[in-house]
Formats: sequence, C-alpha cells, structure tokens
Amino acid sequence: MTIEHNGHSVPRLARLADVLRTCGALSGHHARSVVQVPTSVYTLPMALVEYAGGWDTDAESVQHGTHMYLKCCLALSGNLTTKVVYSPAVQYDVAAGSGGIRASWAARADRFDHGLRQSWGALDVGFVLRSLFKRGSTDAQDTTRCSDYVVLFVVLRRLVESHFLLVQFFICSVASCLYTWYIPRGLAPGMLGNALSICDWIRLGCYFCMLVALALYRRYHTICLHMRKVFLHRSDLLEDFTARNIISDTAVPTGGLAGAILFPVAGFLFGVVPGLVAIFSHLWTDEPFRLVSLGRRTVPTNSDHEILQV
Repeated sequence: MTIEHNGHSVPRLARLADVLRTCGALSGHHARSVVQVPTSVYTLPMALVEYAGGWDTDAESVQHGTHMYLKCCLALSGNLTTKVVYSPAVQYDVAAGSGGIRASWAARADRFDHGLRQSWGALDVGFVLRSLFKRGSTDAQDTTRCSDYVVLFVVLRRLVESHFLLVQFFICSVASCLYTWYIPRGLAPGMLGNALSICDWIRLGCYFCMLVALALYRRYHTICLHMRKVFLHRSDLLEDFTARNIISDTAVPTGGLAGAILFPVAGFLFGVVPGLVAIFSHLWTDEPFRLVSLGRRTVPTNSDHEILQV
C-alpha cells in the first residue's frame, strides 16, 4: 500500500497527511494482528457477503471497506480471517489541478474534505454497538455459536483508535497545557501533578514514535517503489511513466527538522479538525457527503438508503 503517483504535485502538508493515513492503515497488517481491515472492499468473497446480509448503502457505510469488514466479522461472531492478496495497485494523492497558489489551496481543501469523509466513518461505532447487542441476544438463545471475544474486543479498540483517539489526544493535550499555564505545577495537588508529568512524557514518547514510523515508512516506500519500477520495466512502461513524471520518488516530502515540525500540523489540520467536525455534526445528522476532489462539488444523498457514487 503506497501512494507513489503524483505525490510531487500536491502540497507538503497534504502529502504528509496521506502518509500518516497510510501508516495507520498498515499498522494492523502484521503477522500477529487478529484484526486486519482490508484496504479494498472488492476483495470480499460473494458467499461471505451473502451470508452477512449483502452490501450496505446507508449513511453508516460511507467507509465501504471498513464497514463491510465489520459487518462480516460480526456476522461470523469474530471468527473471520483476513488473507493478504498482493497486487500492483497504487493510490493517488488528493490533487486539484497543477501549479499556482489557487491549485495549492484547492488541493489542501480537497484533502480536508477527504479527511472529513474518512472521519464520517465514526458512524460505524454505533453500527458495531447495535450489532453486538443483537448478537448477544442471539448467542444467548443459540448455545452452538462460539464467539471470539478477543477479536471483538480488538475491533472495538481499533474503532476507538481510528475515530476518537486522535481527537481525544488533542483535547487532553490542550486542556493539560492550559491547566499548567494558569496553575503552576507546584500548586497542583500531588496526584494531579504526577499525572500531568507522566502525560507529558507519554506525549513526548508518542512524538518520537511517530518520527520512527515516518522513517520506517520512507524505507518501506523505497522498497515498494523499486519493485514497481521493476514491474514497469518488464512491462515496457517505465519510460512512458518516467517521461510523463507520474511516479513520485519522494516518500515523505519533508525530512529532518522540517518534517518533525510539519507532521503534527498535518495531523491537526487533516485529522483532528475533520474528526471534530464529524463528531459534532453527528449530533444532528448522519447524512454523509461524497466529495469530488477535482470538481469541488458536493453531492448529498437522496435518502437514508442510497449513496450517490460520483
């Protein structure tokens, strides 16, 4: 899973946001992971889709891949195994035109819209909780059904990590900083002061862990890009791709001090802010908006049971 096309034609902050999203998606695909959310919903076997009740097209299924994985996993009471299917497919960065200040700002706006659509997937939390409640009633009546509670617990934890942890991290960080700004650390109660000190070290540790993750992703991207070029060379397409400047050799657009400063900014603008917008929007609506990157158009849904595909 790499974003190697047109990465050089998007702003650095938007590119960093895509890299951070890719790191998050890859974090669950290791050998000992019991929950491996697929990156493509079209790899599901039709027999499994039929057993789970078919495809969903309501507001909760705006993130098709994650939603259908959750639906199939719950239908099988957690007894679901994900098999990796290696393919030469690539992904593109969110871009809007080429060159100029207007295109640069449009690309940032499109990346924010894309982050908002991804954050809208928080509706899956309600879907999972309702499904678990119904599944619990069914398991109580059917003693032959054996649920894998470890997988179900990890599913809930992954949902919290995907949709709430980043926003919660930001809110807790701002609240603790404001508290220590107005109240000196020496005047805080003993337990609270110790807790704030521990949280400071945890935040610093998370920051350095992300720097390590970006360094590892840079090596991972280099390996994948080399394999891609070998594949294109064997297909006699490498010269054409190189001439049209399609493949981006840059994994993380900014390294060193610039990258260390900009990646928290990218995470805030394209992760925290869309998450806050989606969470508060869910207080009065669950209607998603499918956003088109180049056209800057917003197409609302016609009903609760149909999502327009653009």
